[in-house]
Amino acid sequence: MDALVLRDGKLWFYERLGGNLSEGRQVLVNFSGPSLSKIRNPTVLELTDWDGDGDLDVIMTDEATANESDCPRLKLRYLEHVQNANAANASFSLVEGEAPKLVPLSDLFECSLHMVAQVVDWDQDGREDMLFWSHEQIRYFRNRGGELHEVPEGSNPFNGLALCKASDRQEVFRVTDWDDDGDFDIIVACYSEHYAMAFRGVIYAEQLADGTFMTAPGGVGSVMSFGTAGFQAIDWNGDGLTDLFTGSSVYVRSRSTAFVERKESMNPFAGLSFTDGRPQLVDWNMDGHLDLLVAEPAKLRLFTQVQGRPVEDDMDFDLVPLVWNGARTGITAVDWDSDGDTDLVVTSSDGLIRVFDNDGVQLRELNASQHFLGVSVPLKLSQWHRQEGQPLQLIDWDQDGDLDLLLGPGVDGPCGAAFFEQVAGKLVRRENHSFCDLPSTGDFQSDWAWKVMDCDGDGDLDLIRYWYEHYKHYSYQGAVSCKQEDGRLRCDMPCFPQSFPDDRVSYAMRGLAAGDWDNDGDIDLLVLQNGADQEPYVRDPGFCTPPQVCSGRGSCLGSGQCSCNKDRSLSDCSGCAVGYYTSSYKFGNPHVHSCLQCPCDSAGAACAARGVCVDDAYAQFTMDRAMDRASRPYETVVKGNGSCICAAEAFGGFDSAGHRTCTEGGCPAGHIETYMNVTRLGHPSIHHSLSCQICPAGSFADSQECRQCRPGRYATLGSSACAACQAGKYSQTLGASECKDCPIGRHAPEASLSCISCDFGQIPSSGGTSCVVCNGQRGLLVYAVDETGLQCTLPPLQWIALLAFFVSLVCCLCFSAMAFAYVVPIADITRQIEGSVIITSHGGHWLRGAASVSFSSTGVPWLDTIDTQQWNVKRVSKERLLLHAHGEGRPMETSVGWFRLGVWTALWHAGYLNVPLACWILAFGAVALGAALSGFLTPLMLSAVGFVAVLCTLGVQFRQQQNCANTPISESRTRFLEQLRQSGPAKPIAVERGAARGVALKQLLFFQEFFQTFIRDRNMYFVSSNLVIPLTARDLVSYAELVGPKALSWFVSHYWGMTVRHFMEALQRHGHHVAGEGRGLAYWVCTFSNSQHHIKEELGNGDICSSSFFKAMHDRRCQGTLMVLDEEALPLQRAWCLFEVFQTFRLCHERRKEDQEAARYQGFVMSTSSGVLSAGVGGTDVCMAVAERLAALDLRSAEATDQRDLKLIHALVENAPGGFESINALVRISIRDALITVYDRFHGDFQRLIETLNASVPSSIRIAETLPASEHSLVRL
Repeated sequence: MDALVLRDGKLWFYERLGGNLSEGRQVLVNFSGPSLSKIRNPTVLELTDWDGDGDLDVIMTDEATANESDCPRLKLRYLEHVQNANAANASFSLVEGEAPKLVPLSDLFECSLHMVAQVVDWDQDGREDMLFWSHEQIRYFRNRGGELHEVPEGSNPFNGLALCKASDRQEVFRVTDWDDDGDFDIIVACYSEHYAMAFRGVIYAEQLADGTFMTAPGGVGSVMSFGTAGFQAIDWNGDGLTDLFTGSSVYVRSRSTAFVERKESMNPFAGLSFTDGRPQLVDWNMDGHLDLLVAEPAKLRLFTQVQGRPVEDDMDFDLVPLVWNGARTGITAVDWDSDGDTDLVVTSSDGLIRVFDNDGVQLRELNASQHFLGVSVPLKLSQWHRQEGQPLQLIDWDQDGDLDLLLGPGVDGPCGAAFFEQVAGKLVRRENHSFCDLPSTGDFQSDWAWKVMDCDGDGDLDLIRYWYEHYKHYSYQGAVSCKQEDGRLRCDMPCFPQSFPDDRVSYAMRGLAAGDWDNDGDIDLLVLQNGADQEPYVRDPGFCTPPQVCSGRGSCLGSGQCSCNKDRSLSDCSGCAVGYYTSSYKFGNPHVHSCLQCPCDSAGAACAARGVCVDDAYAQFTMDRAMDRASRPYETVVKGNGSCICAAEAFGGFDSAGHRTCTEGGCPAGHIETYMNVTRLGHPSIHHSLSCQICPAGSFADSQECRQCRPGRYATLGSSACAACQAGKYSQTLGASECKDCPIGRHAPEASLSCISCDFGQIPSSGGTSCVVCNGQRGLLVYAVDETGLQCTLPPLQWIALLAFFVSLVCCLCFSAMAFAYVVPIADITRQIEGSVIITSHGGHWLRGAASVSFSSTGVPWLDTIDTQQWNVKRVSKERLLLHAHGEGRPMETSVGWFRLGVWTALWHAGYLNVPLACWILAFGAVALGAALSGFLTPLMLSAVGFVAVLCTLGVQFRQQQNCANTPISESRTRFLEQLRQSGPAKPIAVERGAARGVALKQLLFFQEFFQTFIRDRNMYFVSSNLVIPLTARDLVSYAELVGPKALSWFVSHYWGMTVRHFMEALQRHGHHVAGEGRGLAYWVCTFSNSQHHIKEELGNGDICSSSFFKAMHDRRCQGTLMVLDEEALPLQRAWCLFEVFQTFRLCHERRKEDQEAARYQGFVMSTSSGVLSAGVGGTDVCMAVAERLAALDLRSAEATDQRDLKLIHALVENAPGGFESINALVRISIRDALITVYDRFHGDFQRLIETLNASVPSSIRIAETLPASEHSLVRL
């Protein structure tokens, strides 16, 4: 903070350096300069950034130019801080006119030069406002968008605020937050107008929470005189307290450190009394607040802290000895075992230490072996200490995490104290310790107790010494503190600067305890006085009592907060509580107003709990909601009028003052009075009150609740009673709002729950009040009422109706079951030469023409789309359908599966005798329904016949399902398994995946021959789904395990889309080439060697090196890889075939290093249906076609059904040396070698043929001469 001083017609600037104002001063504004010559008698009010340009401007008053009138006037001047101004006016320029938009003072206070003003953001909206004070009037101008608007008298917070006498002159006036409560207060200095400006005193007006002021003379301290220069309220030293600066002096506030006694309502221990008690402040319940433990000679008492005040606890301390061998025991409260509960440690005069453990419910004494204090410490105590109790404290003095033992003062030892350090669970006495270096507290003084605690908050333990003094016939007690520094106790550096007590009271003080009772960060002292009727009190450093506690309308809690009377609210009890309103309120009135209760009933409920009161809270909330506070032109504080707003129109009544009370009136008929949500009334705190609720339809108002009508009665909306249903109407439900009419042929008396009618076969009684069953009607027989309706007779058409019902019901159920589960087994699906697809059903399909069907279990993926696609078919014959297939190139060959029709399609597109099923179902259903409703069949008869019909339907469906399951291919598979059991293994032989699952060549050829009727020119997809998977379904094994596995000789790589015939011929050619007739050869073929029921496991569960393919190829018994090719070389376009080729070349490379293995392993061999290419026995045309295909084929284009497999195999090849380029080259080299072999063999055969022909022709004829010229080259070849 720097300083500005107006002196000698100049505004001087003093810079603050190092805490002091600089001697070198600077002229900030020279009012005698030419540009400021209009200013006659300047008075600087404020330096503030009025125009918001970032620098400080000057606002001041000046005596206006005299006119004809003798009345003096003041003028408000505005000096704007201007950049680059000349030195004559020190960077300030006088601004006149409307630019500053200031208030002309001559219009405010006429004929007065005694005016004080201040620029302050009173409404705290971020814009500077202005306050003007002259005599007894303070006028408030609010800054709205840079313009000042005067707040009207009714909303002026200073209206009626009289601080000085009317005859005084107010030269000093400041607005500041003096008491640090967040709102502005007022400080004024009053001077006498008639006695040479004699200083009368300082007046302090504290602003209360409700906006009113409470005056407190001398509330700012003992400042005697400010002169007439005024003062500034600022925080000069930055300690958070507001100081006063007068221009020549600085009055610095400081927080008091003296121990001030809390009295009356400020004393949290008021009302307590003890008999010779020894107090301790300890957090007994571990809630973060100190509690009070007092040891009296006959009783140990515990007081827990609740909202700042002690409340006595009923803890049982009967086990704790208070007197031992005629001397009082020493009791220390501490959590000795660190279990979260406060325990008690008791010492006696003979040195015995006893521990009472607290388990949260009660105390129990521990034996000596259960704690580290189980030792006897010899004590030699003075008579004083024997009388006061044994001195013992458990503290972590060395801060090593465990408790140490301190005995003292007054024990046997060199310094009256003994210190025991805990080491490994045992106490070790230390002779040299900090408590031996304590200086004397004074003449005739001795320490009688110590309290070890961190009293300065620095993390180290300090010492508070309770002393006593005997001088002549007087006795005194007090306390001093010693601060720990570097492990030593410094009594010249106390925790609190003043010894206690400073008034040296006599022996009225009986006990002391130290602790931060109110959690305000400083140490408080609890004082127990002599005498049973003397209550304890607290001395608190820095505690100051406000001039009037809680505005005189409440009491102060131990925490310093106010506990307001029931009619008061707000933090200082200055406002009215909910249900109370202000009486005779005048905004700004410095006197605490009265709060009157809203009209209430005999129970004390405001507005009889039947509405809300227009109290102060309601009035202010309504105003704030109606207009946003920031948008108002001025502050508006409104108060309630005490009248009630009733929650229902039926409530009313007025008291003697004319306030509506809501105590009279009641709810109208059909309504009940109950608590309801009344937020619509707009009270900020009251959301529920009694109101009138109309009873809904179906209920009536009964006292204070709406009760539902019983069955047989009804009520409309707002009914006061339920009415009985009229005759011919009924009500079956509880809470009916109307009665229903009875159907034709039934009747009901008044208040009926249901309508009454005679059932079929019943006749009315003689009186017509009830119905009786026809005589003799029992079980299955029906006795019908005769034509008169009064007698029972046996109907002649009963058996005809029974037969019609049974037959029609069975037929209806059978046709319905067919429609709702229309499934037809497939005998065969074949693509004809011309491209059409023919479906052959097993048994009749009953379709009448074209229809849409879906397929399932066919083994053809694009056919089995039952949930996504429908296929169009057309009837060809009773058992054949024409399929309109999408995608002519896709294979659709299968002999298994089903096709089904939707319910709607089956009902109208399938039928019997060319009549739709729906018609048959409706016809038979109508006959069954007619028979059931004919009246000739009893319910029991209908149930029995219906049950038999259902059983018959189930039998028919079961028989039909058995017939449908026996398709030609399923019967052929059954015969195959029977023949296999006779000639092969009786049950499958399970072997490990891989090389052990080879299939002998003869077994493969036998398989082809047995199922040739179904296989024909179909591929492996057909074989897998139609034959291999069903054959192995029962045992879930591979085909090789089913027929008897063999150790493989060759691994076969092939494409499933190749015809089985071509595949088997290629294997047969290879077998003849390798082993003559192929005997003893076993081939590993994935279709037959893998379990088609465990494909994921066969592929290694994502680990390609664990797959069956990999294990079979890498087996030492494998002689090579045989790739079955056709002219299109399709296997090399599949990713798994690519993997097999890659593994074969790797094995060739690895086994070249092993001469014996390399000689036996033949590597990559290609074979076609015409022969083995590498042996030169394949057809030349086939070999040429394969070579041309491979010359342009890139193995990168290989595909796979699962893209994850494709990525895995690509990564494997690419990471190998040479990558795809190397694999492509190796494959082409293999076909090249095969071509060379074919060429050599063809050339040799051709030469032999030429030589044979030449030998058969006479030598005199030259062959070359008889041939055309174009053939010469061929002969040369």
